[in-house]
Order: sequence, then C-alpha cells, then structure tokens
Amino acid sequence: MSPLHSTIVNNIEKYLDRAPEILQMLSTLKREGKRLFLLTNSGYSYVDAGLSYMFGTKAWRDVFDVVVVGARKPGWYQSQRPFRLVPTSSSHTQPWAPVEHFEDGQVYAGGNLDSFTRATGYADRNVMYFGDHIYSDLRDPSVQRGWFTGAIVSELNHELRVIQRTSYRQLVSYMQVIEKLLKHSQQQTRSLEFTQITESEKDAFRRQLDEGRAERRRARWQLRDCFNSNFGSVFRTEKYPSLFATKIRAFANVYTADVSNLGAYASDFVFYPKRMTQAHETRMPEVDDLLDELLP
Repeated sequence: MSPLHSTIVNNIEKYLDRAPEILQMLSTLKREGKRLFLLTNSGYSYVDAGLSYMFGTKAWRDVFDVVVVGARKPGWYQSQRPFRLVPTSSSHTQPWAPVEHFEDGQVYAGGNLDSFTRATGYADRNVMYFGDHIYSDLRDPSVQRGWFTGAIVSELNHELRVIQRTSYRQLVSYMQVIEKLLKHSQQQTRSLEFTQITESEKDAFRRQLDEGRAERRRARWQLRDCFNSNFGSVFRTEKYPSLFATKIRAFANVYTADVSNLGAYASDFVFYPKRMTQAHETRMPEVDDLLDELLP
C-alpha cells in the first residue's frame, strides 16, 4: 500500500464518508438480476478498507460478481497482461497465479479488456460503466467496445447550488438584456436615421456602445466568480461548454455528482437528453412552457 493510501486508511473517517445508500442501490440492482463488477486501479488492501468503511460491512464483495483491482487503467484497455488471483481469505488456489476464468467470491488483479470480455461476456451496449476520470475510465470503453458510460463529477453539486441562486439567475438575465441592447444598437448604425445625425452624435453613440460592452465584460467576470474566482465554471466558458464538458458529452452517456443518485430511478429507466438548440435555431417557447406546466 502506498504512503498516501496508508495515510487515508489510518485516518479513514477524515477522508471517506459512510455510503450505505450506495450499497443499498447495488443490492437492489443485484436482486433485480443485474451483474455488477468493480474495476479499479487501487490495490486490494486499500479497496477493502475503504469499501468496508463506506458500506459498513466486511462483506462488500458479495454485491459484486467480479472484482478487479490494480487494473492500471487506461493501459488496461489495450494491454495483454493476464489476470492474477489476489490472495484473500476465500482464495483456494495459488496466490497470484494467472487465471483465464473468474470464480465467484474471488478478487483479481491486472488483466485486460479483451480477457475480461471473454471471461464475463460483458460486451457492447449490455454494459453500463461508471467512472470519475475521462481518460482512465470513460474514453476507451466507450470508443473501443461501445459500452454505455457514466461520469461521476463531484463538482456538479457546487455548480447546481450556484445556478439555483436567485442572484446568479438575475445576473444571467442582466447580461442577456445587455447583449440584446448591444445587438439592437449596433443594427441602428446601419439605419437611415443614423446617417442623418451629426458626427459628434455618432461619436457619443459609439461611446455608449463601448460602455455597454464594458458593462457586459464586468457582468461576464461576475458570472465567472460565482463559481470560482480563478477559473469559473467547470462546465461552461461564457455561453459555451468548457473543454471538460465537451469531453463528458463525447465519452459519457450520463453524468452525476454521486452514483447513489441513480437509486432514485428504476433499473430499466431510460434517460432522454434535452434537445440542444444550435446557433441557427430558435427556441419554441410555446412547446417548452406547455411541457413545463404539464410535467413539472
């Protein structure tokens, strides 16, 4: 176990939270016939200590059909390393022996995606895999094998708290008003009336435009500071998705702040994404507002 992991295990209540709701969700999925696997880069001793504390039981392995530790993702997805049996109290064969087939109740280390697929039969759209790292967890299984993937983004909790604040919503509306006024004012410079005013009046009008643009910049920085004064929102760069958000969209089918949130939905629930409005499209308020009233 690394010095970092040892420090966490020795002060586990300082670094980890109890999470019985996750165990409850996983147990429900298992009762409904879902097959569950754990795939992690961490070593077994650290995983055992962490999940025993979080789930409140040493029998956490019972909820998983397959447990793989020390995977070394993202190399795991393309490597040819064999799986090896991890010595535990339930191991009956030679510790660290290479294996080609999985047995219930055992823990395996290393391996690779091809061998995992052959041993389990977990493949393509029959798999839903959750992870918290775009490149170590989500990209390769999504691109190589077509797995459904889910991103765990803990920062989402803070983002949601911010966007639900009245002050934030008012600031967004204020910035939109400024932009509409700037757009309308700029269009006026092409009008016949604008050509008929004096040069000094034109200069005054342009100064007002500059003041409006400066006010928009101030509002933009205020919006950024609502999330983080150093780099703003994790998901947004002004009006556009951040690079991080773009990668989440590319490699994850869903994202959430906590995997236990899925416990609020039936195991066969289908999530339908919102229709994205592109630059050349216009919003259909009569449809959006009607649905909001009918389906709050």
